[in-house]
Amino acid sequence: MGNAHEQRIPVQSLRTRAQWSRARKQAVSSLVACVSLSYAAAPSAPIYSLAWRPDGAVIAVGGWKEARLIDAASRKVVTTLEGSADAVRAVAFTPDGKRLAAAGGSPARKGEVRIWDLAAHTVTATVSGHADCIYAAAFSPDASQLATAGYDKLIKIWDAATGKELRTLKDHVDAVYALAFTPDGTRLVTGAADRSVKIWNVASGERLYTLSDATDGINTVAVSPDGKQVAAAGQDKSIRIWTLGPEGRHARAHVDRA
Repeated sequence: MGNAHEQRIPVQSLRTRAQWSRARKQAVSSLVACVSLSYAAAPSAPIYSLAWRPDGAVIAVGGWKEARLIDAASRKVVTTLEGSADAVRAVAFTPDGKRLAAAGGSPARKGEVRIWDLAAHTVTATVSGHADCIYAAAFSPDASQLATAGYDKLIKIWDAATGKELRTLKDHVDAVYALAFTPDGTRLVTGAADRSVKIWNVASGERLYTLSDATDGINTVAVSPDGKQVAAAGQDKSIRIWTLGPEGRHARAHVDRA
């Protein structure tokens, strides 16, 4: 792993606790209101995943055997995309917002992704290769590839146009719950229940290095807009931020929970 300098950053230095609390409550209450109003006709339907369309006008909602598109302004369902095998545990838009990946699958049987053309309301590709449910999906910045990860401990990269499997990435030893491309599309970041964050070369499928500072499972990862930093968080209730270099990490900042 190499040496890393750890810096503890108080939450107050990012924002006062009162400001942090108000902003968080406002964001959560607005989102809950939007989704609950849209699902008023089916209050018992669970919601498994959410994604904003890049232009901010539409929210994709993953539900039971379907994905819905909700107009963010009117809070009304504008499209329902049906036919998924089970719960839609991950949804992802292409950067241009023209296609949507709805991922999930049947527990302990197979993972499934349906890629939708949103203008035509048709499935352009269906991918099936995971041996268990898919929990994360993301398109590459140029929309040519789709990455998926799931309970079978695998990450797979697919041709987004044809659904053909391009490569499988293996190194996690437990379920993989999160992934994200770097902005240039050359690297993929994954986080898993095995307490690790791994950085991969997308073209070769090679694991570049592992960040294993977490003390419990990782549930989510995020890459900064400039691609220089990675944040991860999970069961240990902490956010860790690493500054990435071409060969490895340089430093880490540990942010306490609010």
